[in-house]
Amino acid sequence: MSVKGWIRSSIIEVFQKKTPEAKYLKDYIYLNGKDNLYPNSLVALLNDSPTAKRCSNLMAKYIIGQGLKIDFDINKRFTLNDLSTQIARQISVHYGAVIWIGYGIDESGKLVKNQFKVLDYSKFRKQIDDADGNNGKIIIKDWFSEKKFFGQDKNKSEKWFYSFNDNDAIVKSQIKKDFGKEYENETDFIEAVKNYRGQVYHLNLTPEYHYAVPLWDSVWDDIDSEIRIKRYTNSQTRMGFVGKTAILTSGLDEETEIAVKTQLKSFLGTEGSSDVWYLNVEGIEDISKCLKIEQIKPQYDDKLFAQTDQRIRKNITGAFNNIPEALIYSSESSLFGTNAETYKQMKSFYFEQNEYERKSLENCLWDLGFQNAEFKGFDDPIITPIVE
Repeated sequence: MSVKGWIRSSIIEVFQKKTPEAKYLKDYIYLNGKDNLYPNSLVALLNDSPTAKRCSNLMAKYIIGQGLKIDFDINKRFTLNDLSTQIARQISVHYGAVIWIGYGIDESGKLVKNQFKVLDYSKFRKQIDDADGNNGKIIIKDWFSEKKFFGQDKNKSEKWFYSFNDNDAIVKSQIKKDFGKEYENETDFIEAVKNYRGQVYHLNLTPEYHYAVPLWDSVWDDIDSEIRIKRYTNSQTRMGFVGKTAILTSGLDEETEIAVKTQLKSFLGTEGSSDVWYLNVEGIEDISKCLKIEQIKPQYDDKLFAQTDQRIRKNITGAFNNIPEALIYSSESSLFGTNAETYKQMKSFYFEQNEYERKSLENCLWDLGFQNAEFKGFDDPIITPIVE
């Protein structure tokens, strides 16, 4: 088994479904899951499940629909739609997202947000609030590698950022703190802004928890069952009896045994070269006891999990905001046999089912400074061209 496959399987096996707990480590970082690896096990689980992976990908697309009504460049070749797409993908996996925000100075000398980067939610942890109620630091670290995989600590790097706060005075105080001294001139301030570590915005669609808990946490066992059924099929195909043929011989001398093996090989397949085979065996009263061919019944039963598989798919698609089956897991004949109007209604239905996630993303963009951010549905006209 490949290293990647081993990691994935081990995570799924070790980390059972546990709602993230509000406990914290010795340095006052809230744990995300019992062993602080809940998001890692979630990613591994979704990536190994055909249904859950499809649902996650489709949900991200339906959260943003046709994209923003008004799109524009944030940085060179990186638009607001690009940022929205990356956030939507994190939502469709973790039900939350973390965005790093960098600051700069515009032409008028005003402090502005000018850099945005969606971070890996699996590496995100946060410290508890201080005694005054101020948000704790945001820690970004590869927590899984820290578990000394293969007996070695593969990643000792750790970065921290300030929690998001849009107050201009607080941002300036953080810049000054990072700079480490008073500004003597405007050049110092410009240099300080360049070296400012920035803030991290935490979008959590389940604010009752410290970290996001996705809707599909409720079907964790179903997703795991689909993975195990897939593995059963694979192991039976690779190593089980799949219509094998057993040839039994008895009472043959060594020379005859070799001749029989050679001749039987020529019989295999539809293009076997031997049409007639003559074998003289002496001293055998019952010829059926000399040579016997048995067809071993296949072990694999394709119908064994048929009903279970259907129930599992229904539960998983339901957890991802009720995805209509024809959108996610239908045969080609069924999909293209669907009435065009019915298919259009299914798309509109699922777009509406993701209204909460979409509004949460729009509010996130507003908080980041992109006012009037609004997404288009699939029934709306073509997206407005990018504003230069």
